[in-house]
Amino acid sequence: MGPRLTGVHATVWAEADRERPSGRTLYVDGFASSYVDLEDPTYLRYGYMRHLAAFLDALPPGGLDVVHLGGGACTLARYLAATRPGSRNLVVEHDELVVRVARESLGLRSGAGLQVKVGEGRERLARRPDASADAVVVDAFVGPSVPPSLLTVEFLADVRRVLRPGGLYLANLADDPPLPVARALAAGLLATFRDAALVADREAGDNLVFAAGRRVPLDVVRERLAREGLRQRLHSRAHLVGLAAGARPARDA
Repeated sequence: MGPRLTGVHATVWAEADRERPSGRTLYVDGFASSYVDLEDPTYLRYGYMRHLAAFLDALPPGGLDVVHLGGGACTLARYLAATRPGSRNLVVEHDELVVRVARESLGLRSGAGLQVKVGEGRERLARRPDASADAVVVDAFVGPSVPPSLLTVEFLADVRRVLRPGGLYLANLADDPPLPVARALAAGLLATFRDAALVADREAGDNLVFAAGRRVPLDVVRERLAREGLRQRLHSRAHLVGLAAGARPARDA
């Protein structure tokens, strides 16, 4: 186990995987935030990460411009840099200490395909030009929760502005029954995007992955997940309509 470092926002450390010598887990305030394989960036340990990757892999071939709000160990950005040469990943992480531990203990290196910025994700997104990203991935947590500012319809409208035609919004969310946060986000997505989908991971309890855009490539993702033998429930827009029934989208204060 690496040293426990306490900063302004959290206590952060890295631990080696006893079963996989090149595997490392990043912990933030006791939560397993990220997992990376130092020798194989295409290895994705967590189910939700494989779901996010499945949606990104369903986009047209070639390099992608992706904005990641929430960095951790930059697992997904490293995956894309390895699987899609020519991609440009901008990772925005609000905690400088997380970035420091990722660099010192988890082999994180910036380059042409992966840039890491310390700052507030929504502020960084607001600086992006219109139609400048193929995907915006929200995987940011303060403790067990996504920051409220990354769940509002105003934020989602800015995501839509930044996305290119055919681009995808993706978000990892943890919520407990009766799923008030997920229901409000579903309502926001339905009000903002033409299409939306949801993956519920049976092995990860209440871990949810949302996708939205002009058209979500649901059939391609379904085939990919089935081929990999992942146990999941993949839901279309119609399911989100039911999930959002009676819920109001979150709005800026």
